[in-house]
Amino acid sequence: MGAFFKECEHPASRWSKCPHTYKIRCRDASGKQVEESGFTSQDAAIERLTDIFRAKKSQTHNRSKAERIRKYGPLQFADFAAEWLPDGMTLYGFRRFFASNCLSHGIPTADVAEWMGHRSLDITFRIYRRLMPGSINKTAKILDLGLAA
Repeated sequence: MGAFFKECEHPASRWSKCPHTYKIRCRDASGKQVEESGFTSQDAAIERLTDIFRAKKSQTHNRSKAERIRKYGPLQFADFAAEWLPDGMTLYGFRRFFASNCLSHGIPTADVAEWMGHRSLDITFRIYRRLMPGSINKTAKILDLGLAA
């Protein structure tokens, strides 16, 4: 939630009798850390911290989520996809992009095959073989080593 304190030499046990003002430090509704000063009593500092906490709890995030549910909840998935997917992009396109991105970054084919729901590695290899970096060169080297032995 936050903290209140004094920047003086007095110990915390003497703050109530100390003439210096209190400061508070917390995160505001936008998530930024803020520091405010000038509070003459602990009660005033705590009240301000409570106000900031209430503002964070009632921020527009909760309202915008409710608005999204109200707007998109009754939509069929096809209608939602038509509104949000870029022109020419299909769900299959996203799936293919994901798989090819994984393979081109060296994620094992067996893992990608499992994620894609392929029954065998052959299916994954046939579809995405051209995307596996250096797969033909690696295969040629392995075959050369096997034949040379």
